[in-house]
Amino acid sequence: MAEFENAKKYILEELGGKLPENLTYHGLWHTKNVYKAACDFSVYYNLNPDERLILETASLYHDAGFLNVYRNHEEAGCIIAAEILPKFGYEIPVIEQIQELIMATKIPQSPKQFLSELICDADLDYLGGSDYDRIASLLFDEFREYHIVTTELQWFEMQAGFLESHTFFSEFSRTHRDPKKKENLVRVQMHLEKLRNNGKA
Repeated sequence: MAEFENAKKYILEELGGKLPENLTYHGLWHTKNVYKAACDFSVYYNLNPDERLILETASLYHDAGFLNVYRNHEEAGCIIAAEILPKFGYEIPVIEQIQELIMATKIPQSPKQFLSELICDADLDYLGGSDYDRIASLLFDEFREYHIVTTELQWFEMQAGFLESHTFFSEFSRTHRDPKKKENLVRVQMHLEKLRNNGKA
């Protein structure tokens, strides 16, 4: 029988103690937020114990790959899951489903089934949250650190494009997160327009 609590304790301690400090967005707090959203989905959709085990474990391990690499961290996370979870009694078919969920979170998200849709929405729950600006600024800092963007203009162009193209998969997120996400997009677009106008001055 899978020892979920021990698997949870192990990865949270690893993330808390070993993640690079310059991961201002993909830190321990992000994994905890995604786990909380996954637990909320488990309750809302009345998932059975097997489904909960897969979804909630995947949410805890979905960014474990950052312990080893930055790019393609999802693949690295799958390797960690395959190495660690058997020690906590997880069976191979369950681990394979957890790996499928981890890979579904890779941008652009590609969920192939219901639980994958839920973890994708949990991972990007902040897009439709009231603290979007604060969280997005942490991602901006991280992207600058890793040379993904270099200017504020680039960042807001990226944000606007991402928010415009992003779609929540679950009925819960479409109902409860889309309205705020649209507000966040409008605010980002306004700031982007201001940056562009300043550049013309």
